[in-house]
Amino acid sequence: MSFKRLWAIFKARNYEFFRDRSAFGWNFLFPFLLVAGFGIIFGGKTYTEYKIGIFPSATEQVSVAELNIPQRFKDTQYLKFIGFPDAAAGMEKLKHHRIDFLLQTGRGPHQYWVSDTSPKGYVVEQMFKASLVPTESKFNAVKKEIKGNAVRYIDWLFPGILAMNMMFSALWGVGYVVVRYRKNGVLKRLKVTPLNAFEYLTAQAISRIFLLMFTLVIVWTGCDLIFSFRVQGAYLDLFVIYQSAH
Repeated sequence: MSFKRLWAIFKARNYEFFRDRSAFGWNFLFPFLLVAGFGIIFGGKTYTEYKIGIFPSATEQVSVAELNIPQRFKDTQYLKFIGFPDAAAGMEKLKHHRIDFLLQTGRGPHQYWVSDTSPKGYVVEQMFKASLVPTESKFNAVKKEIKGNAVRYIDWLFPGILAMNMMFSALWGVGYVVVRYRKNGVLKRLKVTPLNAFEYLTAQAISRIFLLMFTLVIVWTGCDLIFSFRVQGAYLDLFVIYQSAH
């Protein structure tokens, strides 16, 4: 094996990649725009897990502090209260699972409606019943908390975008290039040179690994400067996994 011939094919493949505008856009701009787009759309939103219908209410937007419902239920996190003018309007939404729980405001006994086919409705019902238990009651349980950083949606999305970019880049950067060279007659021309098949395929593989690492660093650095990603784990482990994927 001649390293001189291997190096010549390696450089030629890299020059071809950087001169190809479509490859540049797919490997650099597309993952960045994808991360930026999803980050703008979903990054700033706070999601509520359960939707509670309240009636009677003149407006859909309700003031939770002014609702005449159990205080402990109002203080429960991850609940979104939606106002309805009457029970019929709320029942229509409940039947179509647009809300998880329907509650009538006022003094007790409190009336509520829940769908027997809704898992979320069952959970909200248990939370509502628990809010009616007197605070003086002692439960046979001890609360233990753990501390940690919340994982943002974009932190969860970014590794998948990188993996997708590497997968398509490896597929189209090696397999498709060989097929294209064969259709264009390049392989026939290379066959009359001292270059053998092993040197050619080795140069193609090394070139693709180099380009993948280069694009990974560029995309990672650019996105990190804007979105400040948090990596939970060791960078060395990430590098080993990245190399194993090839």
